[in-house]
Amino acid sequence: MTLDLNKKKYDKFKRVKDYFQISDNQISVVLKTYGLNLLSKTPTKEDLINLYKVLNDLICEKMALLSLEKIKVN
Repeated sequence: MTLDLNKKKYDKFKRVKDYFQISDNQISVVLKTYGLNLLSKTPTKEDLINLYKVLNDLICEKMALLSLEKIKVN
């Protein structure tokens, strides 16, 4: 099995979102800050690109917060 990270699929997005416990509300808030809104239940290719950008931002935010917590504990 090969791992193709550049291939954007909605089911992969959902798995990563669930793994990092990111809520739909968090996704919506970041989309709104970009001036975007997903209205359709079946995302287009452009929607997927935007969802992956949001997911990346939220994961980076979680990593930064975890890093700050680690510094605080030490």
